[in-house]
Amino acid sequence: MLGEDFEPCVRGKVDPSVPTENNTATLLAGFHEAARARGAQTETFLYIHGWLDEMGRSAWSTVGETTFYIPVGPWKENMTDKDRHIATLMNYDILRLLASTRPSLLSYGYPEHVVDSWIEKAEEELRHTKKKMYVRSSLELREKTLASKT
Repeated sequence: MLGEDFEPCVRGKVDPSVPTENNTATLLAGFHEAARARGAQTETFLYIHGWLDEMGRSAWSTVGETTFYIPVGPWKENMTDKDRHIATLMNYDILRLLASTRPSLLSYGYPEHVVDSWIEKAEEELRHTKKKMYVRSSLELREKTLASKT
């Protein structure tokens, strides 16, 4: 999760004894830690660009990449109807994700009262768009060069 300044909302390991200003980002960072501890390969996306480049630039007729930022909720001023809809869907998706994080967080060892508090406060942040956050999404576009027919 990125803040309004496009900087990460949480850096480093989550310490449940330290109060947080952004419960949504803290909960998702804790969920990320729990997933990694269970063996999930959560950083695979970081390698995609390199894997594609290893095939050689000549393998691709089109190469492109871009990064875009999706607001979590319709909090920005002057949003188009389409942007407002996309931001609302992102908010809804993250709200739905929160409910699924509880078992992983508990099995990772976070205390039940901490997990329940994170979820409750994160839901409050999202339902009332109290925090201005973005989800960063990166896109790699590669179109394969077709071999010539001879």
